[in-house]
Amino acid sequence: MKGLLALSVLVLAVTTVQAQTTVSSLSQLIPYLDDDNVNVKLAPGTYSVTANDVSTGAIGKYWQGTTHLGNSFNVFLFEGDNSTYDFTGVTINIETETAQSVGNVDFHEFRVIGSDNVILNLTVVDDGSVNDQPTKRATNVVLDGANNRLEGCHFTVRGSYPYGYGDIFGKGGSNVIAHNKRSACLIRGNSNHVKNSTFICRSYGHGIFFQGANDPIVEGCYVEGELRSTNEVLAEEGSGSPADNVDFQTIWGFNLNDITGNYYFSLQEDGIRSYNAGETVIDGVEYDRGVTNATVLNSTVVKMRSGVTIGWASGTKYVENCTVLACETGYWVGANTNVVNCDGDASIGALLSEDVARSNSNIEITLLDNHVTPLSGEVTAIYFAGTDHEVTIHDGTTSTMSNIDILIGGQRKAHRFMTGNGSTTEGYYHNANNITFTNNTNYAIVVGDKATNTDITTCGTVTDNGTGTSVNYQTCTNDNIALGKSTSQSSTAHGGLSSRAVDGNTSGVWSHGSVTHTNAESNPWWEVDLRGTYEVDEIVLYNRTNCCMDRLSNFTVSVMNGSTTTWSQTYSAYPNPSQTIQVGGAQGETVRVQLNGSSNPLSLAEVQVYGTVASTVGGDFQLVKRNATGFAIDGGGNSGAEGRSVELYTYVQHDNMTWTEISRGGGYYSYQKLNSTVCIDGGSGGTNGQDVTLETCNANDFNQHWLKIDAGNGHYRLEKRGTNFSLDGGNNGAIDQNVYLWTSSTTNQNQQWRFDDVSAGARLRDEPLDELASSAFSFYPNPVSSRLTVQLGESNYQQFVIYNVNGMVVNQGKVADDMSKLTIDMDHLDAGLYVLKLSGNNASRSMRIIKE
Repeated sequence: MKGLLALSVLVLAVTTVQAQTTVSSLSQLIPYLDDDNVNVKLAPGTYSVTANDVSTGAIGKYWQGTTHLGNSFNVFLFEGDNSTYDFTGVTINIETETAQSVGNVDFHEFRVIGSDNVILNLTVVDDGSVNDQPTKRATNVVLDGANNRLEGCHFTVRGSYPYGYGDIFGKGGSNVIAHNKRSACLIRGNSNHVKNSTFICRSYGHGIFFQGANDPIVEGCYVEGELRSTNEVLAEEGSGSPADNVDFQTIWGFNLNDITGNYYFSLQEDGIRSYNAGETVIDGVEYDRGVTNATVLNSTVVKMRSGVTIGWASGTKYVENCTVLACETGYWVGANTNVVNCDGDASIGALLSEDVARSNSNIEITLLDNHVTPLSGEVTAIYFAGTDHEVTIHDGTTSTMSNIDILIGGQRKAHRFMTGNGSTTEGYYHNANNITFTNNTNYAIVVGDKATNTDITTCGTVTDNGTGTSVNYQTCTNDNIALGKSTSQSSTAHGGLSSRAVDGNTSGVWSHGSVTHTNAESNPWWEVDLRGTYEVDEIVLYNRTNCCMDRLSNFTVSVMNGSTTTWSQTYSAYPNPSQTIQVGGAQGETVRVQLNGSSNPLSLAEVQVYGTVASTVGGDFQLVKRNATGFAIDGGGNSGAEGRSVELYTYVQHDNMTWTEISRGGGYYSYQKLNSTVCIDGGSGGTNGQDVTLETCNANDFNQHWLKIDAGNGHYRLEKRGTNFSLDGGNNGAIDQNVYLWTSSTTNQNQQWRFDDVSAGARLRDEPLDELASSAFSFYPNPVSSRLTVQLGESNYQQFVIYNVNGMVVNQGKVADDMSKLTIDMDHLDAGLYVLKLSGNNASRSMRIIKE
């Protein structure tokens, strides 16, 4: 009997294993979409779906709801149960015009109405313009049914109207301009799961959103939108654009011309969002219901209207290990939600916002550095209201940011909350009651007049306009980053090892064994290797005290990044017994103390260094003009002459055209010519055409401080501190063409610079630039919209190949032997990143090309 039972179990196990079937066309795939218990693989390759395919019925299927759901057209409709569809190595290009070819119904590219299905590793690209609007509305993926999983997929989403305004002129309900939206992914049904998938959103609509869903899960996903500024919209005046045609009248009851300041906004809707209603179908039964028990794990949202905003869902919600960057609202989670180990920034809007009377959430979030440089418009960085919440904010910033404020109750500020539908109504002026708020940052808190019984623990100051506020102050200090690090000095005498200055003992008594000592020599020095690059804020020196304090007179303290000194200051008086030195965020990996011209020994009791890990923006860069990529900013001869005008020169990978980026804190940077002591200086004040020169670097000279403003696609604008003037390269490009100041513009590409990080091994040092320029390789424009020009230089190339991001060849051709300049037509390619490879018998070169 046991043998028969074992055999029966074995037979059952064998019969439930799904053998994989490979198909080689979309027409071969479609018959399997309504099957149960199949395992189908589409052969790797690129496939296309055209408007003609849809309109003629060659592909796609209408589905008609009976009670709650209406009619929809689905390019791929998965109706079976317990099946797996493997799209590894597959890209499907779907023309955006397909959504205009099916009538006035909802348009879905991929929809699952069966249960227990898996869709793997699919790449889908909407092929067409961002302005190709669907007839009604479109969604790229819809998950109905139960226990379905979308995993490892990548969607590039395009095609909506109007595009470029976000929700300034309306959403799905009332509007000033009627919208035809396209969203990326809709989760409905029961326990459906989107995992390890990417959604690049270039349409007006949501990233991932929930309607009519029980227990939806989003895990390991990346959702990305894009930003625009309100000033860029207003610049359309007189153009006949959709915004111009409604005289810039917003959905919020005021005119965009009337706002104060310039604001970034997202061109998309929400990144990961829940509704409180919806319809779905499971096992053939339709439901009209809300959303319950949402879970979001290990996901990142960038440049969407909001990041993780699941506040409308009911039940228990859980958010863990998520990151939200450059969103108008980071997190809004409502009632009964646990937010664990999440982070994000507040560069364009509130990292955290709870603005209605929901309660009982536990939230732990880390504030990060600004992902983009904030504009002039005033926004609230962290806004919290509601009842009985517990909130903890940690500090993950690497330098103090001026745009951060924390508001508990009261009026939230942003461009959408202006007079007309905002500050004059109760809707954006909220109560806070019984909030427990732990602020592990030094940023200030303002308790609004709508807050009662707030319990605050904070490192920063508190302005209390509320009622019944309790404040417990704590100290948030930076660690001494020099403690225990590697040290060296010019010499050692009497056992006074260099390591004594970082042993944590500040005693200046020699007999206590904690004071360094060099020989009596000329210019003795001591230094500490911080074992990493830091933005140094403060250095504290402790002198020897049992004798000889005056030996430490006329000394220089320096911060060095490699061979470049990023900050230096000389002091005549000796520390008695200590001296605190404010450095201002100079970036470096070494701190040095040196006596100047003395024959005295150098003795230090302790050197303490305070600062934060340097942001990744620092480094050595070459600044290439956006609309003339054959030219970059040149610093002249090897030493760098003080007072020399800054000019353009033919772009060559050379030390003379390389600039070290030095953080000055608050988003400002100086640019020091490599292997020199001079920095780019905008001069006093600012006027159009004002000369930009090289001057001796000075960390405290605001004329050398440049606000680095993201201009898109790896380009930045450099605006002189305290002015409305930016670094401008003039029209086009030419050798020795002056670089000057000009009124800042968000659209003028003469003010936009590509930051090329060229390794030291690739740069030339000794060869004269004049000789190099005559045979220099260059390519322009980059980004390119139509034709790419490649100046081939002296290398002997025989062919070129262009690859897309998936490694597929999209263009190729021959290079004639006598050809010095190659022109490549890029007009037919989709917007995105490509790689151009040139090759020959003795030469090979690859470069990244951005197609606009």
